[in-house]
Amino acid sequence: MESRKKSKQLQYMKTEEFGQYACFRNGVEAIPSLLQRRDNVDKIPTHGRNRTRLHFVFKIAALDFQKLLDYINSLDNCAPKTKTA
Repeated sequence: MESRKKSKQLQYMKTEEFGQYACFRNGVEAIPSLLQRRDNVDKIPTHGRNRTRLHFVFKIAALDFQKLLDYINSLDNCAPKTKTA
């Protein structure tokens, strides 16, 4: 009985639908993982609920700002530069 369930699960894991779910899950889990690894948000050095929230909001804002800068820089690499007279 157990081997039959396992074989069904393995067949489902080979489908395209499962691959789409896996990609979606990676996107959802990427931001919290990045904040835990790089910014160490599990150990915020502030006390109090409001200060902790503010600290966390600044971490998220810095991440968003970095993404914006990366996007702007990628536009500079891709877009043709026109010379002005």
